[in-house]
Amino acid sequence: MRCLEDLASRRPECGEPDAQRLQDDDIETTKVEMLRLALARNLARAIIREGSLEGS
Repeated sequence: MRCLEDLASRRPECGEPDAQRLQDDDIETTKVEMLRLALARNLARAIIREGSLEGS
C-alpha cells in the first residue's frame, strides 16, 4: 500500500499543459483507487477463506 501512496503523491512534470496534467492525474487516481479496492477485496476474501478452513 505504501507504493500506492507514493504513486498518488508524485509531483507533476513540468511542461505538461494544465488540462492534460489534470486529466492524467484523474486517470491515475482512478487506477490507484481501483487497485486499492481490488487488493482490499482480495484480502477480505482470503481472510474469510482462512477462517472457514480453520473451522473444518
